[in-house]
Amino acid sequence: MARFRRIEWRVNRNEYERILNNAQAQGHATLSSYLRELTLKNDLFIQQTVKETNDNVKKILEFIKEAHQDGQTQKKRSGGAF
Repeated sequence: MARFRRIEWRVNRNEYERILNNAQAQGHATLSSYLRELTLKNDLFIQQTVKETNDNVKKILEFIKEAHQDGQTQKKRSGGAF
């Protein structure tokens, strides 16, 4: 048997109407389907953004490591005089 979880939060009348209008404008028959889609879509966006940031940081660290190693090699060749 399927188990459902329920999430509740408070909104004022104006916020409720705005949410309801947005849901209807996007073709959702229920608020729950609209809010579910919106929440999961944003969650996936955040996960993707974190992954992209992590990948970029790895590239930067690798670049710094290679530059440092190249600098050490040049320093040894020149006898330490830079």
